[in-house]
Amino acid sequence: MIVTEMLNTQDIVLTKKTIPGGENLGERTGSIRSENYESGVSGFKINHGGNVEFNVGIFRGHIEATSGVFHGRIEAEEGVFRGSILSGPLILMDETPTSAQFNYSTGVSAYDIVTTEMNRLGLSITTSYVTHRRTITGTYGTQKIIQIGFEARYVSNTTRSYSVLVTYENGQETEIALYRRNPAVNGNQATDLSNALSFRYTSGGKTFRLTDLPTQDPHISGAVWRNGNQLMISV
Repeated sequence: MIVTEMLNTQDIVLTKKTIPGGENLGERTGSIRSENYESGVSGFKINHGGNVEFNVGIFRGHIEATSGVFHGRIEAEEGVFRGSILSGPLILMDETPTSAQFNYSTGVSAYDIVTTEMNRLGLSITTSYVTHRRTITGTYGTQKIIQIGFEARYVSNTTRSYSVLVTYENGQETEIALYRRNPAVNGNQATDLSNALSFRYTSGGKTFRLTDLPTQDPHISGAVWRNGNQLMISV
């Protein structure tokens, strides 16, 4: 044991050396702390396991941690958040919004898929040529797909074609279903789905939610409130 009013040294090292009587010094003391240390109240403590408790600190360099809890105000010039964020009524979710799931079984024709999905998306196929591609999350057979495309060529009731294309995770685009009707050339040509097709439309963005909003105008300029199913901004 060292008793002094001031200790001037380059390093203080706690080691697990055994002292007479078989006690382990590192395990017996195991910390450096101030005389006025009281957990959660005053002073500081550094224990042999690397845990510390201080009051106020200034760090001029990089700080990295796996988790933490802050109370009070936090200020930053910029930041990157890779998970969900909860801030009062605002919740930023680490999830991508998607539509309902749509399924087509093996053997379904390109005509059925294209007309169904074009109608679902509010697109007309009575013009000469329509093509539409959407970001999705889904599978064709056992392979993951990230985009789906619909193409329709319409000349007349007797001359028209429909095709369905998907893009796999590796970026490869493949036509998985085709229907072509052209009596002047080769009559009808059809390639139906050879695997099950399942997908959800997605925006590729992230979800944010506002919860517990006031349901009456707070009459505070810029404040957000909810009027039934409508999001309002107070003026």
